Amino acid sequence: MSIFNLHRFVLTDYQNFVRSYFTISEERARRFFERALFEENTLWPEPLLQLSPSYARSVSVDELAARETITTETAAMFQTASGSPFYLYQHQLEALERSSPFRSRSTPAIHRNQTVNAYASIHRKLCSPTTP
Repeated sequence: MSIFNLHRFVLTDYQNFVRSYFTISEERARRFFERALFEENTLWPEPLLQLSPSYARSVSVDELAARETITTETAAMFQTASGSPFYLYQHQLEALERSSPFRSRSTPAIHRNQTVNAYASIHRKLCSPTTP
């Protein structure tokens, strides 16, 4: 069952539940009740869908390597099967920038990114299509 079918099922079930509590004999009042609750969706507004800016696509690993935020070796580990670079989301970029213990631009990139390289190595082992 898709999420949309589930949503429709839950709403229909709830509408039937609400209807079961009311017996309105006066025609105008019943039409008002039906319109307000069931046609105008007074008790169940349309779902709200929002996109979090935390999940905004940010920069590619190649761009980070060009900026010397990560090493080219690290960037090479985060490629698709076709060789395209992975893109980080904004929250991942911010976490990377905040977590780096080596923030000095005078420190070579290879040293600044030893933590990132360790995580990349673990990621590569975990995501490897074959197990050793």
